[in-house]
Amino acid sequence: MEEAFDKAHFEPGTSKPLVWFSKQKDRLSAIFPDMSESGLHERILKKCGGDLEHAVKCRTNRSSSTEDIINALEDI
Repeated sequence: MEEAFDKAHFEPGTSKPLVWFSKQKDRLSAIFPDMSESGLHERILKKCGGDLEHAVKCRTNRSSSTEDIINALEDI
């Protein structure tokens, strides 16, 4: 499970934000069941790459819901 998470990177134009983000969140939740939602979001966003990660973080905040982050990914 951890290896699958480590290998997965978001590919704009190829990856569908809802499917990709949900899959990564499920994987991380299985690996770290006690991690906070904001911690999960932070780890997942690091898989997006510098510019995209920065753009999403500019449109959301630490307390944003999963839906808010996925919406930001879809908007970019």
